[in-house]
Amino acid sequence: MFAARCRELQAGSLCSQLAAALPFEACVSRAWGLGIGALVFAPMAQVTIETIKNGPYIVTGEVELIDADGTKFPVEKRMALCRCGASTEKPFCDGTHSKIGFQAAEKAVPESKE
Repeated sequence: MFAARCRELQAGSLCSQLAAALPFEACVSRAWGLGIGALVFAPMAQVTIETIKNGPYIVTGEVELIDADGTKFPVEKRMALCRCGASTEKPFCDGTHSKIGFQAAEKAVPESKE
């Protein structure tokens, strides 16, 4: 979808030529986003993702979120994404992490086998 839209709007450009050659749908200029696997995110200019201690990920900036079933969520300027796995509003946080005593890792551990 993204590669086709890129080719349509930028016919003959380097972007469309490279997108046609890639094994997944992508626009190398990031003008139309990137789609790999289950989630598709729109271009991410001015986007930050902050980890809240024992809480959700806070995404600030306009990001389009599409789940594995293709459901598109409205573009928001700020969203809290569940990290504990217990939210009834997944992929969004509903505050359940505080009720269940969710304890997140303090930091990423590159050597981890998980």
